[in-house]
Amino acid sequence: PGIVATVVVVGLHEGSASFQRHEAGKDGGATIYEAREFIRQRFVRPVDDAKLDRGAVTGMTSILDPFSAFVPPREVSEFQEATSGKFGGLGIMIALEAGLVRIIAPLEDTPAWEAGVLPGDLIIRIDGEAYEFATIYDAADRLKGEPGTLVQIALQRDGVEQPLDFTIERAVIRVRSVRGTRMVDPDNGIGYIRVTAFQNDTVPETSAAIETLVKQGLRGLIIDLRANPGGLLNGAFDFCDLFVSTGLIVETRGRDPTLDQRSYTANLATLLPDTPLAVLLDGYSASASEIVGGALSDHHRAVLVGSRSYGKGSVQTVFDLEGGVSILKLTTASYYTPSGRSIHRKQGMDEDDEWGLIPDIEAPVAPAELRAIFRWQEDAEVRRLASEARKTANGADDQPPAPESTARPPAATAVSGATLAAAASQLAASRPAVPPVDPAVEAAVESLIETLGPR
Repeated sequence: PGIVATVVVVGLHEGSASFQRHEAGKDGGATIYEAREFIRQRFVRPVDDAKLDRGAVTGMTSILDPFSAFVPPREVSEFQEATSGKFGGLGIMIALEAGLVRIIAPLEDTPAWEAGVLPGDLIIRIDGEAYEFATIYDAADRLKGEPGTLVQIALQRDGVEQPLDFTIERAVIRVRSVRGTRMVDPDNGIGYIRVTAFQNDTVPETSAAIETLVKQGLRGLIIDLRANPGGLLNGAFDFCDLFVSTGLIVETRGRDPTLDQRSYTANLATLLPDTPLAVLLDGYSASASEIVGGALSDHHRAVLVGSRSYGKGSVQTVFDLEGGVSILKLTTASYYTPSGRSIHRKQGMDEDDEWGLIPDIEAPVAPAELRAIFRWQEDAEVRRLASEARKTANGADDQPPAPESTARPPAATAVSGATLAAAASQLAASRPAVPPVDPAVEAAVESLIETLGPR
């Protein structure tokens, strides 16, 4: 040990004399230059210059905030796919906490959803190994893989003493953003839609769902944004345009007013300008969900129901590096609601600070209970499709959907009537036809009836 220590000390002393010393953060990046040259000249084996440069950018972004990141060439295509509604992996939206992966939400009809993963779960081991990731993209890269391959994850769940082990088969993930469309109180004309993420097709899907509800006598609408981790900014303010006729929807403010300060206003493309709304939120409603909730609340278009939102109100701008070979995702501004509220929860803030959206009506629902509610919605969809398939096979006239129905997804026509009928029979035997109690929906219905008055 003494010999080893001596060699290390001599090596450090010898290296420190090779360059003139510079103060960290001064002299135009001289500290980075010094370290880079030491590595190039003295590391035990040669290192590719591009690898060094990319590693330096990764390190710089890692100390900024959880949302800034360097996207290396191997992950650029996956980054671009993430906003298109189609990507590969387990089907989870994630955040990084002290190097560990926190699940914001599992996406429905995905391997993670089917396995029983819940919002808020913390991944503590992957394939039996502990880990600590530098960036969220490193985490995503580790969890993703070829469709059909398996990954083992151990989860730490609030209220559960022992870790939970899951073996999940990876798949290509296709996400439909609007689900659960139905009349939750037909007698009073109260409808319901759920938006799982804001994507390019969210607005047309929402418009189609609303048209279905209007035909059923819609008077008040519940918009469920629980466990919605966000998505595209354009998708969020286009969504608000369906309900707000004029005025500011969201504003971004950054260091450079000419580049990072922008205002997004309604453009009169309003589908429901006067229909009373209730927006459901929880601790995993983030980013674009909070923009929507904040805008509709500030315009007095919606009452907020549920529990405090996640508090992610920062804007990330994407910059091409190396001619588009790699990408820098950098936090450049913060979101502000029409009333000037910042929803972002900065590091170090606690429950007494101002961040996120606080509901007008408190009606929390535990993640496991919310999963059962959403599962029932999917079961109702299968039942409806099975019923329609049987009618078509028997030559019956098309009938309007049942009250609990959801809009037919694009892929529904590819599913055979026999398959759907078999699935519906299994569901009827194993799953309740009556929806689980949802305190947030009940509170929203009560609030909307109070606004509308009984029919």
